[in-house]
Amino acid sequence: MNRIILAVILGSLFLPMSTLAESSKDYFGISAEMSNVELLTTKDTWNPYTIVFRGSSYVSDNVALEARFAAGTGPDEGAVTKGTLKGAASFFVKADLPLIKLVNFYGLAGITTAKVEVSAPGARAYNDNHGFSYGLGAEMPINKYIFINGEYVHYFKGEDFEYSGFNVGFTKLWE
Repeated sequence: MNRIILAVILGSLFLPMSTLAESSKDYFGISAEMSNVELLTTKDTWNPYTIVFRGSSYVSDNVALEARFAAGTGPDEGAVTKGTLKGAASFFVKADLPLIKLVNFYGLAGITTAKVEVSAPGARAYNDNHGFSYGLGAEMPINKYIFINGEYVHYFKGEDFEYSGFNVGFTKLWE
C-alpha cells in the first residue's frame, strides 16, 4: 500500500494541472464522516458520526498540503463499551490524479493524532493514539468554486484503537 501511495504522489507531479489547481490555490472544506473506531483490547467497534474541517494550499499543480480537524458529534455504543471521538488532527499531502475533466481523483498520505473517550459500566478512560494515515477520494465540480467530494481515509492503527472513516462533503475554492 505504501508503494501505491508513493507512486500516486510522485506520478501526479508530472500530470497536467488538476481541476482544483486551475481554479484556485487555496481551499476550505467541511464534510460529514461515518467513522469506524475499534478498541483493540476488546475488539469492540463504534461508528460515531464526525464533522471534519479541512484547509489546504497547493504547492504545485497537483500536490497540496492539507490540515484537518475532526470532532465527534456524540457517543456510539459497541457491544461492551461506549465510545466518543473527542477530536482528531491530521496533516496530509494530497496528490491529484486528474484522469478526466469532470472528476478529480486523489490520494492522501500523512499523519493523524486522535483522542477517544471509552466508557463501560463503572469505568471511563481517555486514549490518545497517532500514526500514519492514507486515503483515496474523488471530487466533482458543482460550479467554478464549489466541489463535492467523497473519500475513504484510514487514519491509523495505534496501540489502543484503530480509526478510519468515509467522508462526504463540500469544498470552497479561493482565487
